[in-house]
Amino acid sequence: MEFELEELNDELEELNIELRNIKDINLLGKEITHKKFGNGKVVHQNGYNVTIQFNSEEKNLQAPFVFANNIAECNDKEVKEILSKIYKIQENIKLVESQIMIKEKEIELNKQKNKELNVNLFAVTTGISYEYILQTKIYCCKANRCKKICDYLGLYKDKSIIKNAKIIKIIEAEHINDKLVTQLVKGSTITDDDIEMIEEYINKGFNLFGGDIGKQKHKYFIVDKFYDTNYKKISNGGLMEHKYFDLYDKLGEEKMPDIEILADRLQEIEWE
Repeated sequence: MEFELEELNDELEELNIELRNIKDINLLGKEITHKKFGNGKVVHQNGYNVTIQFNSEEKNLQAPFVFANNIAECNDKEVKEILSKIYKIQENIKLVESQIMIKEKEIELNKQKNKELNVNLFAVTTGISYEYILQTKIYCCKANRCKKICDYLGLYKDKSIIKNAKIIKIIEAEHINDKLVTQLVKGSTITDDDIEMIEEYINKGFNLFGGDIGKQKHKYFIVDKFYDTNYKKISNGGLMEHKYFDLYDKLGEEKMPDIEILADRLQEIEWE
């Protein structure tokens, strides 16, 4: 979207250059025939704004507009051609400027949407499942527990978020009639490998979780790689289950850095 805006700004600059390169036109003394006011003569000029003396009155007109739209005629055909060209460029400039305004609003709305909905750190307590999450690169929780769509997963332990990862996919899954039924929440597509990983996660985690978590709908957060970090909690008490962080606000950034750099940046700040 930013690339489209850049192209529009380039187009606007080219139009302005083209307009500036058109030679100045002296309209003073030119004879004009207006469809409504009749014959007249240009008696004053300020840029493309002209004052025309008709039989009984003077009228101020915008020269490119009236000539391009055949509201008035000039005894000099070259002048009319140049003014018509100027009018066309001016209209194109207005069009591109309006497109730029629309695109800028779209970009701003998109940034706000990302800040509010999609770019958050989802920090979770792990307890005895900590090593299992690192091993499988999957974190799961009941589907109704985590409702926001996040980009990052943080593992909390001992008053600090000590691991950070980019979330690749979020998949809702549960066993119905002995079949794993899945729904994609975030990511591209659900592959056979994803289904196999979730099935293995459920089966191997039976003892760890104290039962078959496949009987209930869970969200499975699949990550690529965990990075060490140390995002410390400085207020009293620990983290209760989970917490969302607005990383744009916390880091004062408009664009998130790569995950490895993000993990380092989080070590420089604290939270309450």
